[in-house]
Amino acid sequence: AFFYDHPHLEATPPNDNTTYRELDPEGRRRKRRLATDPTVVRDGCNSIACPTGYHSSQSKGKDGVFPCIECEPNSLNPYVGASKCFELDQNKILQIFYNGTDGPNWKTQNDTTWSDESVPVCEKMGITCNHGGDIIAIELSSMGLVGTIADDIGFLRHLEVLNLSNNQLSGQIPSDLRFAPLERFDLSGNLLTGVVPDVLCQKRGINRNGKNGELSCDAITCAAGSFNELGRAETENGHVQCKHCPSNQYLGSKECAFGPFSATIFFSSDGYMNGMRISLLLIGVCMGTGLLLLCFKVRRTVSEKQTENDESPLNDDSDGEDIMSLDSRVALSSFSVPSPDVFLHSTLKTIDDSSQSVYSRGSDVESVKWKNARDSLDFLDVPRK
Repeated sequence: AFFYDHPHLEATPPNDNTTYRELDPEGRRRKRRLATDPTVVRDGCNSIACPTGYHSSQSKGKDGVFPCIECEPNSLNPYVGASKCFELDQNKILQIFYNGTDGPNWKTQNDTTWSDESVPVCEKMGITCNHGGDIIAIELSSMGLVGTIADDIGFLRHLEVLNLSNNQLSGQIPSDLRFAPLERFDLSGNLLTGVVPDVLCQKRGINRNGKNGELSCDAITCAAGSFNELGRAETENGHVQCKHCPSNQYLGSKECAFGPFSATIFFSSDGYMNGMRISLLLIGVCMGTGLLLLCFKVRRTVSEKQTENDESPLNDDSDGEDIMSLDSRVALSSFSVPSPDVFLHSTLKTIDDSSQSVYSRGSDVESVKWKNARDSLDFLDVPRK
């Protein structure tokens, strides 16, 4: 048995007759005839993998092997053992891309150029063509694309710009994009996983990769576990590099995520935010919030206490007089209150005694206080005893 797990093998199966031998019942060797048409006759080669220019019939358990079917006109397959051929027609490629990224739910602001197949390719939103009608740019940043990137995009033979940043694209970066003559390439801010295909890393010119004599996968997009504000490094001047962030699981991250939190680049002078700084920030916020709540609670308690005191009948000081304590009021309540006549006569006697005392000390003028009191008693016409 023979197994292969690489989806894109670029070679031709060996056709040396000595490799594929079988023994007849008598034990004598005989050579297997090699088929000239893999669609008709099964031979040693197409039993292992269909050749380039062909694809398998996708029968159950026969993926990539005989029976092999030749690619349709205007389609291509550069791989051995492929299960499909790739479109070369621009309109069909865009339609495959549209269907594979949940096109009907794009944020197109009522633009219908993509959903209407009758609209020419070069008039679709985000598409730029050259004078010959060939697509040279696809720019669909922040359009709400969800799904995977179609391999067929790489077979746009004049595509120079591919900007699909800030969407919800998932899966892996197609290695077939190396076939397009890309100069600007931006997949940052998506949900892409895996690694950057090495064949893309080794291709000069994408995002100026290799301009300084050094090729880097970070020039394509920052790897998982790293980030920067662009989602990729700029290798030409060397001052924008992908920074370490173990919690990032996606390619092309523009910020460092810590669990449910995201620390954006302005928290740090060099754009890197570590877990300790985030922890200190959260502790500070929690402490500040706790102090504010405590102050509010104390103030509210004091305010409620003051309101209770103001509403108490024992604290009615509307006459502006000193308020006697509760103990004093209770003590006074134990004494009997004299009748008005007895109280007035007692007061008059006290005044008379005080007046005599004043005169006896040689005072020339009667005390004003006592005089006013006597006048008040005379006004009341209370008989003296």
